[in-house]
Amino acid sequence: MLQNLNLLTTFATLTLVCPLCKKHMLHYELSSYHIFDSTLYSDGKADHSNLFLEDKNILLCPHCNKVFWRNDAHETEEMLESEEPLSSKSVMDFEFALSENYPERIAHYYHSLINEGFADTTEREIYLRMLLWRSINDLIRYQSPGFKQIGSYVLKRPIHFLKSRWSANKAFWQFKRIQKENLDLLTALFNPINENDLLLKAEMYREAGERKKALQVLKQIGGTNSYYKRKIKTATLLFKIRVFKLN
Repeated sequence: MLQNLNLLTTFATLTLVCPLCKKHMLHYELSSYHIFDSTLYSDGKADHSNLFLEDKNILLCPHCNKVFWRNDAHETEEMLESEEPLSSKSVMDFEFALSENYPERIAHYYHSLINEGFADTTEREIYLRMLLWRSINDLIRYQSPGFKQIGSYVLKRPIHFLKSRWSANKAFWQFKRIQKENLDLLTALFNPINENDLLLKAEMYREAGERKKALQVLKQIGGTNSYYKRKIKTATLLFKIRVFKLN
């Protein structure tokens, strides 16, 4: 399967001009790929098996080391300034990308970008607030209920398991105020244009603890997304506010 995936995955090589320092850089963009399987979560994030879709809407210039929006950098056919040109970077290239507390640090980073006014349009602010929302959820996204995690590993290393789970939960709750504030502003900005968007907005309200508003939005959804609607409605009625797996 991995071999087939490689054959179906292709990249386009471009030369971009940094909108800040005006220097050239190489840039690689995924141009085609095939998804064999995916896991969907209630906040709209999808994890694809055997495929890592790196977000390259926000880039880091290798020359001035500043972030910029990909769409603000224009493409050029001019020759690069050096024989070994530098390539654009993404948030996965930050120094803290390999640290154990990466989810926490990237959430703080997205929050700082919002506070600094990096998003200069409503569309970009929505996008950045979505990243912040999902990055905070990543802290506890992959946790299963405790009784489902009891296995040979847990039985052999119960202390390590409990410490790891406690640490993740503690980090998640430290973002509680930021998450609530972000979701309140996100729901105010986000204007659904279809039933998938309505599901997403209902989920925003649910995770923000706005139970009545979530149920009101869910009433507007027809039968097209009945399975996902039922899952989110059940979680809402049970006063659950955490992200969960839909499939």
